[in-house]
Amino acid sequence: MSLAGAAFAGLLTTRFAFGGDPSVLPLLRAIEHLKHVCYGQEGYIRPHFSVAVSEIDEASWGLLSRVMEAGLLPELKLEDEVARLEPNQGLWDPLCSTYLWLRLREMLGPDAAFERWIFCQRVNGRWASPIIPEYLEFEDCQIFEQQLTAHLSRDRALTASVTTVWRQAVNEHTFAMIVAPRTSHMHMTISPEGERRSTREEITLMAPPALATLADGYPPCPVGDPSDLSFLQSWHRFRHWGETPLFYYGLLSHVVEAGKRVWP
Repeated sequence: MSLAGAAFAGLLTTRFAFGGDPSVLPLLRAIEHLKHVCYGQEGYIRPHFSVAVSEIDEASWGLLSRVMEAGLLPELKLEDEVARLEPNQGLWDPLCSTYLWLRLREMLGPDAAFERWIFCQRVNGRWASPIIPEYLEFEDCQIFEQQLTAHLSRDRALTASVTTVWRQAVNEHTFAMIVAPRTSHMHMTISPEGERRSTREEITLMAPPALATLADGYPPCPVGDPSDLSFLQSWHRFRHWGETPLFYYGLLSHVVEAGKRVWP
């Protein structure tokens, strides 16, 4: 089972103390472990940005000090002579992404700059904030697009089949029901006048699946044509209403939109 992309939201909330098949427990323990790492629980430190005060130039440190003293950026804290910035998707807009890319390009070659740029995006949130092409020279835009294309071709999370991606979407809603299936019957008493007098739910636990048969508990992919584009259209209908976009979604949309040209 892949844990890439959107599957985290439902998977990581599942507890494994449900009396299920023992062969599934290692999978659920691994999911719990990943959750602890992502959210800084059970003694783990949540991914964040940090830099030693000794490595910050005087002008920048003066600015950061004033920001912290004024409480303008609560996520920025000083601990043991180290400035720490907790990740926050709301703090990172396209202007920040653009500035980061330009600064990295001043210090590093294209490959190293992009890997560092995308790494920072991963640490900060669930989706990558795009750059603003109008703020870059044409050559810099081309370099960024080439690096993005090369990076996408290497991302193993994007090689999953349509069936796997569909199961990830299902996991957001009903993973607990798949590993610990049950039936629910509602018993309701209604008066002759149509008023509800009492309601009782009867839950019956079903035989839990083993790891080898876990995939059989997923509903079939609802797309008749299993092509990538057809599935993407359906996925937008079935995904969770509060789910954030895929990590690359906004970034790619922005790059494609900026690359449009209308010739006379």
